[in-house]
Amino acid sequence: MQRTDNFNLIVVEGSDTVNLLTQMNPNTEVIDEQMFKNQNAGVQTATELLNGTVHAITRSIPDASMIRFTAVSRFTAGDTFTVDGVQVSALLPSGEQLPDGAYIIGSEVLCVLKGTLLTVFAVSGTVALSKNAEKLGGELPSYYASSVDVEMAQSTADSAGGLAESANSKIEKANNIYKIVGKTELAKIVNNSAYTVQEDCLITVFFSYSTPKSGVRDILIINGISVIQNNLASEYYNYSSPPIRLFKGDIISVLCTADECVIYKLSR
Repeated sequence: MQRTDNFNLIVVEGSDTVNLLTQMNPNTEVIDEQMFKNQNAGVQTATELLNGTVHAITRSIPDASMIRFTAVSRFTAGDTFTVDGVQVSALLPSGEQLPDGAYIIGSEVLCVLKGTLLTVFAVSGTVALSKNAEKLGGELPSYYASSVDVEMAQSTADSAGGLAESANSKIEKANNIYKIVGKTELAKIVNNSAYTVQEDCLITVFFSYSTPKSGVRDILIINGISVIQNNLASEYYNYSSPPIRLFKGDIISVLCTADECVIYKLSR
């Protein structure tokens, strides 16, 4: 006569005398005990009914610790549970209270009962997940950009980058046009005198006063048109006009009381 390795069941061999009372009945008792343990350890079905704010769970196997039920109600924060008529405390696996909408009608809900503590898992089926389960990094999906939003943002960024590059190019070009690296004196002129430009060039006119003046009025005239007029109410005054683009044959004249008026050719 032999014994099994796992449950020590009796194994009758060919030469053994079989006695049901001493051989088969002990085997049956061991098998029944183990089957009962397996039954209680496995996931068993249950039903759920909502009575006011109490979710009443009834197990198909009374001693089962792992149970599953199809929700016929929506869980609302603050609701309570009973299991087979006994009040229990319900928590998430994290130890937190169940949030509003932890499961809804149609959810497949898995629970583990230990003593009077019911740990509740919401299993998706025809189910809307709980609010916390919907969150990613603490935010609902609506917080994050969709792929379309990302593409639009990228397109906008690309367009903005193109505009910025174009603007920088134009600014650089303008700077190159007006970047002054030196100046050369072309002529000195006095009040009511004129100077004829000999070549295309960029010029500035410098007005200088060495003695106190007040109410000074400087007028720069190009081809008979007043282009700059400046009034002054200070004691000493030195003034350079902005760069002016001129062409061969243009005539410059001034109306002023400056001690010196100098035309400079600007080089770039």
